[in-house]
Amino acid sequence: MATLSLRMIAIFNIPKVKFNIRGEFHQLRHYTSALFIPGSHASKTFAFLSPNLDFDKYFTDVPQLQRELDHRGLNLDASELKNSWDFYKYIKNNKKTVEKRREEIAFQIKKLKKANTDENEKQQLEELKLQGTVLRRDLKIIKEALWEIEETVIPRLLKLPNRLDDKTPNEPVVMRSIKQKREPTKINRKNHIDIGKSLGLIEYKNPLNYYLCNDAALFEIGITTWMGKLLADNGMIRVCGTDFGRSLLVEAASLNHEDPFETFFLNDNENIAKETCSRLHLMGGASIIAFLAMHTKQLINPKHIPICYYAIGRQYQPLMKPSQSQVGLFGVSQATVVHCMALVNNNDSDEHKNQFEKLINAALEIYDNLGVHYRVVLRPIGDLNCSESLRISFELWSSSCQNYIEVGHLSVYGNYFSKRLLIAYQTPTGRDYPAIISGTLLSVPKLLGCLLEEDVEKFSIPSCIHAQIPVDSIKEKM
Repeated sequence: MATLSLRMIAIFNIPKVKFNIRGEFHQLRHYTSALFIPGSHASKTFAFLSPNLDFDKYFTDVPQLQRELDHRGLNLDASELKNSWDFYKYIKNNKKTVEKRREEIAFQIKKLKKANTDENEKQQLEELKLQGTVLRRDLKIIKEALWEIEETVIPRLLKLPNRLDDKTPNEPVVMRSIKQKREPTKINRKNHIDIGKSLGLIEYKNPLNYYLCNDAALFEIGITTWMGKLLADNGMIRVCGTDFGRSLLVEAASLNHEDPFETFFLNDNENIAKETCSRLHLMGGASIIAFLAMHTKQLINPKHIPICYYAIGRQYQPLMKPSQSQVGLFGVSQATVVHCMALVNNNDSDEHKNQFEKLINAALEIYDNLGVHYRVVLRPIGDLNCSESLRISFELWSSSCQNYIEVGHLSVYGNYFSKRLLIAYQTPTGRDYPAIISGTLLSVPKLLGCLLEEDVEKFSIPSCIHAQIPVDSIKEKM
């Protein structure tokens, strides 16, 4: 059974927003970022962490960065951002210089006070005290200026996307295609909701409320059980993630924590003030947010790397924007999925390459055993979200949509997440940030929708999945 109660709409209230003519929303804000809290807000908002602000590598090749921003469709000016970053560093260095000078003067004053001072030394002491007073005033002015710069510059810099992998193409590249499409005739062509209803497999009311019945419900149990065993045999560790995550994690994952189209969030929860930037979001225990929450602000023993996890559970996604809407099970707000994440030492290491290939091979084994047509596609730059540097999709054909549906994917993130959330490991010379590979290997509703459209007359559960379903014992109980 897969359902999202309509009562949850009362819990996950959409915030008060204003829509313009184009349908874009605007919300009054009293803060700039949930991930980075500037000094001026430190007394009002608790800063759980301060992300590693290492943007120098971004600006080593500004023209290339601008091309990447343009390909992603982001309205950001790389040159302007570089100038802002350089100015921020200049002010911050001035602050450090003044602080260092204050420490030197304080040391000299302390030294003179201990000595038996003559008239010249007393005069020198007064001069040092005067310098200290001036420096204290200057430091206060610089701090306030730095806070203002932080409030405007850093949130803009945090919107910079991940750097692209060299293998990411400009157009989709089909890397593998297995078997042939099974196209029903136009007369027999139906969408999976109509097929599911006629076969007694689906009760669909809307994207927020649907049920899987009979063999469809058994299919959900069987495929998740089978995949769990397969991934465990590949040396992956099963975990149970938290269903909820704070705004900090959502923003770290390059999602807009204020956008009701991107995440469900609890409104007026725990008497949180309206101006807060730390709300609870319902993401699901099998999501990238749940995995990131496990390691945020954590120093990992390098002996334990690489680490590879998987989770079987729910994933929640608000109703898509009209331009992105998909019919039936392809656009539901709650889905049973299998999600994985791997932490490896370095994005350029052989270990990273081997781990990525291992996850791809595990996914291919899953789809090969289903015995249906599917293809593996290397997604183009324009299809990536801001946190991804490379993405591989596993797609099945939908005869009703006359299009391929992404049923699963794997993404390369490098150290984008780990730097933002201070996920680190110890090295002989200090600390470094692990690279992350993650993705939803399979979404059960999307897979079920595509399989139903393979045959309008019956639903055949693949043998590899059927073996995991205790059908006989269920029938005996009935």
